[in-house]
Amino acid sequence: MEPLVATSPVRCSGKRISAFYRREMTLWWTGSAIYTSLLSSLAAAAYFFVIYLNSFQARSEQYRAGFLGTIAEGISQTGELSLAPSLREMVLEPYFQTVGFLLVFILPLWSSKLFCEERQSGSFDALFSLPCTVGEIVTAKFLAAMTNLVLLVTILSAAPLFLVVLTSQPFLPVFFGGIALVLLSAAYLSLGMGLSQVCRNSFAFALTHFLLLMVLYFLPALPPEFFFGFGGMLRTLSPVPYTTEMTQGFFSTTQLAYFLGVSAAGLVFAVLSLSQERYEQ
Repeated sequence: MEPLVATSPVRCSGKRISAFYRREMTLWWTGSAIYTSLLSSLAAAAYFFVIYLNSFQARSEQYRAGFLGTIAEGISQTGELSLAPSLREMVLEPYFQTVGFLLVFILPLWSSKLFCEERQSGSFDALFSLPCTVGEIVTAKFLAAMTNLVLLVTILSAAPLFLVVLTSQPFLPVFFGGIALVLLSAAYLSLGMGLSQVCRNSFAFALTHFLLLMVLYFLPALPPEFFFGFGGMLRTLSPVPYTTEMTQGFFSTTQLAYFLGVSAAGLVFAVLSLSQERYEQ
């Protein structure tokens, strides 16, 4: 092993993160639970995609048969607004929003592999004996998990991508939907990494993480007058409005600030908790 004084700190840090990243990628696909959750998510996504597509085709047939008609609005040159079904509104947008809900079920199981399973297997204490900082460990684990999540999002986006290519539709809705899912995955994953420092049992962590994500998902259902008028503020804590806007093609700095803030908060909490634990050993 070459001495640390012979290389710059940045280069050494990058090498250690890279080495730990490769370790995490090797260990990630061990065990049947990860494959079961992957196949289940793919099957569920395919099921909903077919449902949305069939609904779009049925409505298209009704439109071609003249059952939907048109309504006069004076918007177009002909003075009529067509009720032709939209592939983006009936298939692409609801599909990506549904996949975002499926992540609520997937991320708790995947996040438990990062720290909880290592604690239960007895290999967690060995992490502190490695010649790397806690920040490098958290960074490598986060990057490895995000690599696999990006791969999952890419696979889940294959069917919509094939559909827009086949129908000569614009590619941007698929791109926006994929970006929204990646940012949502990063936020959910970071929350899990922080939560795993409090809930150290795999089952307790997965259940708590799932309940937390479910609460965040359904916060927009709160009425504004909930809890002495704090309902409106609580609704802003949910990622759902932001991902919905992104799947519709609307990007803003508020959305980016939300996802980056949640991700940073989870990662910083994980680093601080692990640093304290390492100091006490």
